[in-house]
Formats: sequence, C-alpha cells, structure tokens
Amino acid sequence: MLGTKANKSTAAHALRRLQAENMVTRLAIGEYRVEDEAFAEWLRRRAARLC
Repeated sequence: MLGTKANKSTAAHALRRLQAENMVTRLAIGEYRVEDEAFAEWLRRRAARLC
C-alpha cells in the first residue's frame, strides 16, 4: 500500500513498536489485542474499506 516491500522482519518490528507504545498487547504466540480504542476503530474502518 505504501509502495515499499514488507517481510516478516518488518511486521515483527512494527508489532514491537506498537507494544512499546501500549497500543497492542500480546496474548499468546501469534495472538494480539489492540488496547487503544481509537487505533482499533481506525483499523476496523480501514479493513472495511479494503474488503
């Protein structure tokens, strides 16, 4: 979407940054919960647009 390539490392780094900002909490391996309600709403709206 941004015109750049992403890989596993890119996604893992993004998740670590989101966790550091307390926007996402890791529940289990591969399972996360969005803690910031405004961010969660932004994700929901964005996902709806892409479908």
